Amino acid sequence: MTPTTLLCRQQSVHELDMCREAYLCSRQQSVHELDMCREAYLCSRQQSVHELDMCREAYLCSRQQSVHELDMCREAYLCSRQQSVHELDMCREAYLCSRQQSVHELDMCREAYLCSRQMLCCQCHCLC
Repeated sequence: MTPTTLLCRQQSVHELDMCREAYLCSRQQSVHELDMCREAYLCSRQQSVHELDMCREAYLCSRQQSVHELDMCREAYLCSRQQSVHELDMCREAYLCSRQQSVHELDMCREAYLCSRQMLCCQCHCLC
């Protein structure tokens, strides 16, 4: 048995992962190293790519100070697997415009992301 198995007599898989993470990540020097270590242990059992991305986002974005920083961090993790430029823009818009209060603010935000790659305004069917 490994030392963590002896120390971690937890009942559930989740409790075991949490216990292992506590011991195996305790020597990390920086906040970033600690977050990366936690993510490695606590997200290792996710079954799908989507579950893995959601888990990573939960740990690696948890230290963001502002709403804007949190949205930018979430977008970085949760949109990283998009294959095309269009899918990436749609994903970014979904996260980065989600906090707009009014219909006008939401439309302006969407236009900024979804039309940003258009060369001329007339090519864009957003708010031109």
